Amino acid sequence: MKNKLRKSSTVKSLKLMKVIKLKKRIPNISILIISMLISVFFYSGLNNKIAINWLNGEVATTTIESIALHSMPFIMILIYALFRFIFRTSQDDISDNMKKTLIMITLLTIFTFYITIIIINLGYNLDVNVITGLIFSFILMITGSLMPKVKTNSIFGVRTEWTMSEERVWDITHGFTGKLFLLTGIISIILIMIIPKYSFIYGFSLFMIGAAIAIIHSYKTYKKIVNLDN
Repeated sequence: MKNKLRKSSTVKSLKLMKVIKLKKRIPNISILIISMLISVFFYSGLNNKIAINWLNGEVATTTIESIALHSMPFIMILIYALFRFIFRTSQDDISDNMKKTLIMITLLTIFTFYITIIIINLGYNLDVNVITGLIFSFILMITGSLMPKVKTNSIFGVRTEWTMSEERVWDITHGFTGKLFLLTGIISIILIMIIPKYSFIYGFSLFMIGAAIAIIHSYKTYKKIVNLDN
């Protein structure tokens, strides 16, 4: 009798865990479903060729409508599957919430570009450079907010020789880098509002500077800790 009760309890627990995991995937799966529905809905409302790439505000590349519309949701599905495979096979200690957030940020970024392309090709006047710059800036800010919460892993974070070899270096570096990326994201948004012409350059340049500072900081932190230990 006791064994039956234990088995029943175990089965219920497993079912509950599956339901919880499925619920956590709903936001990301919803993004994929919405992107596919949008591709079907707007298929007949666009020109035969639509713009997919801009240079200095001018259309640089066009493609056949069906390819542009249906490739984006397909790419998002492939990226989602790739993330799921990487996280499933990885031995790193990354929480389920962190995994879900990383996937969501990636999908939402692509989805935003996708919607922007459709809106512009429907005839609405949007500045692609500004939108791209703002997206990049918000990614910097979101990444900055996630950094201090990330434990040592080989997928996400400042993965240098020094951070990977010492947990204290990892924690200090990511606490510092989180604040740095948050600040660079805010500065980038302010610059975009003042001089929107070079929007993407602001975000990308600040990211590269921030990444270089983070690497140097990790090295100096490692040296300090080594000296203190000795």
